[in-house]
Amino acid sequence: MRTIKVNKAVEELLLDRNVITQSQAGVRGEFWKISDEAKVESYSSFFAGNTLTTMVAFSYSNSPMSPNLSVGRYCCIGSSVGVLGFSHPVGWATTSNVTYESSSRAFSAYKDQAPRLEFPPHDVSSKQKGIVSIGNDVWIGWRVSIAQGVTIGDGAIIAGNSHVVKDVDPYTIVGGNPAQVIRPRFSNEIITRFLDSKWWDYGPKDLPLKLAPSPEDFLDEFESRRSGLEAFTPGVVDAQILLEASAR
Repeated sequence: MRTIKVNKAVEELLLDRNVITQSQAGVRGEFWKISDEAKVESYSSFFAGNTLTTMVAFSYSNSPMSPNLSVGRYCCIGSSVGVLGFSHPVGWATTSNVTYESSSRAFSAYKDQAPRLEFPPHDVSSKQKGIVSIGNDVWIGWRVSIAQGVTIGDGAIIAGNSHVVKDVDPYTIVGGNPAQVIRPRFSNEIITRFLDSKWWDYGPKDLPLKLAPSPEDFLDEFESRRSGLEAFTPGVVDAQILLEASAR
């Protein structure tokens, strides 16, 4: 994870690349975080928090982003959405983090009084289940929590106040605690056509947006013109580019 001090050069870089952040409201001198692996495409928007993560074009988040989150194109993420932390060891004598996270500030202070404490041979990182991967055209509602390592398929919808603990199939609407399938968004035939079309690989100017109220008409028109289209390739911002700007 890299720390970036927001200065005029960083703001100008993000504006030039059309990456929208709350820092562009005139707040300078604050610090942002970005992982070495993150790739941020132009036309993505971060409206909360101070962490940039992998997010690609025409997606936005009204929630602070987790560094272990990857977001596809044309996604809408509501407020108060979060990725859960480590799973506590429910089968151990205690679920307290003192048995596996002895580097915490409070416990580090306590260890000065008990320097000979012994701990289980347990690597905290082994509980890290990995990246939360959000596909394209996904809508995540208000106050959704997502377990680590979950994959949310293209076109899925997560209802507000849901707790997602397992993968969500493409074009499926889920909700509840834990989140359960409510219904598919469309028929199997239409879902297959959407997935095959990969319309999110293209910019808005190439999409029949006026036909969006009718998924079948949208697909008919897009499929008829797709062979003559080129995939959309916007600019990308990463940690190295931001570090260079921050040093100016």
